[in-house]
Amino acid sequence: MAGNAGFGDRTMTLNGSMITTIRPIRPIRPIRRYRPGRLGPILLIVALALTSTSCSGFAFKTFYRNLDTLIQSRMDNYLAMTSSQEEFIDGRINHHYRWHRYAELPNYADTCSDLAERIDRGLKRDDLEFIYGKLRKYRIRLASRIYPDAKQFLTDFDSSLIAEQERLIAEYNQELAEKVARPASEKFQERLKSNVEFFEFFLGDLNESQKQRIRRYTTQSEDTSALYLAYRRMNQTRLISLLKKGDSAHADIDKFLKQYLFNWEALYPVAYRNAVNRNRSLFYDTVLDLDASMSSSQRTHASNKVRELGRNFLELAGKL
Repeated sequence: MAGNAGFGDRTMTLNGSMITTIRPIRPIRPIRRYRPGRLGPILLIVALALTSTSCSGFAFKTFYRNLDTLIQSRMDNYLAMTSSQEEFIDGRINHHYRWHRYAELPNYADTCSDLAERIDRGLKRDDLEFIYGKLRKYRIRLASRIYPDAKQFLTDFDSSLIAEQERLIAEYNQELAEKVARPASEKFQERLKSNVEFFEFFLGDLNESQKQRIRRYTTQSEDTSALYLAYRRMNQTRLISLLKKGDSAHADIDKFLKQYLFNWEALYPVAYRNAVNRNRSLFYDTVLDLDASMSSSQRTHASNKVRELGRNFLELAGKL
């Protein structure tokens, strides 16, 4: 489940040894075609940690063990940087990755254990609100660690790179814009498939009634891709405008960054905020309806999957 849209936007879509890449200093950064995902490079680590349910334990752990390298690549392709800024960013990514892996993942494991017990008892709406609160807490805690580095990067931004940054932003938005432009029926089928696979992962085989409930949820919930793209472009336009002002805008950059990292919903346009909140409520309703319809074997399957995820977190943190 993932990022800025919140817990109910089901696209909400968080090494055995540390993998360190040795990269040459690059006086001129080549332009690459790899585009970062929906959450943006800074919060990718949260998304991965909290949305790993679609991969096997081995695949997830392998992915996470290489996550610092992946984030470095994505940052290179989204941000216009001088060579010294690249070195600074790479070092800070490694620092935050180690903290997240060895200090924060055990907390995620505790939350998984708690959630598994709640599934065994039978879920209530308060349980879902509790878990959502935990996810927000983890996101804000990570943001608190990243904030000083993000502030330094933006206030030290080289104004000669603004045109390149605008070009990179346009390239970054292209993939989502293409998705938004696809036929509604195609996007619906993709969302339905994703939702069915999500619940199948936790419950195992679904009966026909459960599949119909998931289809109803997919029909009722809103595809927020277009709203999210507009929101993203709004923030990008605002940030570029501030960067163009140089030193005189440092206080405004700090204010914007704090809003974006710690109080992101306050930046949402009304239509996007309403859609996110409604989707979250519909997601809760669907989870509770499916919980009420679960067989004993499905309930055991679900709690075991969550416990397995917790064990994966502990293994990555070197606690197992």
